[in-house]
Formats: sequence, C-alpha cells, structure tokens
Amino acid sequence: MITKRQHIFFILLLTVYTLCAACVEERIIAVHGPANLPGAQGGLQASGARTQQNARTWESVLGESLPAIEGTPVDGKPFRFLTSDRRIILQSHSPRQMMIHLAETLRAGEDDLLYEQVLSSKIKDAYRNRGMDPRESVTFLKEHVEGVMRFLSLLPLGEQTPGVALQNLGRGAYRLASPGGGDEGQSFRFMDVVFERGGFRLLLLN
Repeated sequence: MITKRQHIFFILLLTVYTLCAACVEERIIAVHGPANLPGAQGGLQASGARTQQNARTWESVLGESLPAIEGTPVDGKPFRFLTSDRRIILQSHSPRQMMIHLAETLRAGEDDLLYEQVLSSKIKDAYRNRGMDPRESVTFLKEHVEGVMRFLSLLPLGEQTPGVALQNLGRGAYRLASPGGGDEGQSFRFMDVVFERGGFRLLLLN
C-alpha cells in the first residue's frame, strides 16, 4: 500500500521527469533489508581491473566535462579528496563512484555531503516547486537506508556488474537496472543517475 509520504514522493518525481526528456514517471520507495556497505563482501567494490577500466572509459567519453579534482586522496575513502581548507570533494566520474558516495554518506550520517554532492539538482528543484524543503530528500533516504543498501549490494561493481543493464535516457541521464530485476522482497529495481555539475548525481531509485 502506498503511504501518504510515498504519494508525495511520487508527485515530486513526476515533476523531476518533466525536466528530463525521454524519462518515465516513477516514485522513490524502499524496503527493509541487510545493509551491505562499500568494500564489504557483496557490497560496492572500490578497486579492481574491471572498475578501473570502466573509470577510464567514462573519463575518455566525458573528457573536458570532468573538472580537475582538488586536494589529496583520503585514506580508506575511495574517490574522496580533502582540500587545504578542509573541504571534502567527492569525485563522481562514473555512476559506480556516485553509488559508493551514496552508501558512504548514508552510513556516516554525512547529510550535507549527501545533499550537496550526491543528489541531483532536479530532485531539489522538484521539492522547491512543490513548496517543500529539498532536504526532505535526505531525510527520506535516511529513513529507508536499509532498502538503499540492499539495492546497492546487487550492483557490487556499479554499471560494470555482470547482468546490469545501462540505458541511456537522454540529456545526460542513465538507468541502471539490477540483475534479474530484483527479487520479491526488493522494491528497488533500478537507479537513475544524471551527469551534472561535473559529475554523476542521483536522480531516482525505484
């Protein structure tokens, strides 16, 4: 049964997709499940020949659209950099890198990083257009963190996970569908990402 809050998210996401041509109407929902984390067995992997090859592929395709990364790498935090003035910069040159940041920021309770560097501006604009605080999107993801982590565990190598379909939705948006479409207990079956502000951002989980 769709709750009142899920109904609100459905309306918001309709607004998102009016801003993104060739996209379809969906809603954000989640279910409870095991919280697999980046680097853990079955979770998102930060290294490996397949993922390194994929990162080079995205960078070669996007070329000058990718900004230079400031700062120095943070130990134990893949694709995360620290500047001289102590700012954290998240490198999201591929959907997989964005997925790692999604899991890490949720796990660590880094709400500001999640909001500012992981979520797309289209989601925030949808909230504003409805007279709502766009940070409600962070609250929703935190309340459904187990469902988010469960979905991410199905794509341990991001878009390079065997069986994952990557669909071009147009205007810099892509859809990643989980292998086999998910099981009966998994409500998240695909993730939409969009390239904006020099990196990939979360557009939708459904």
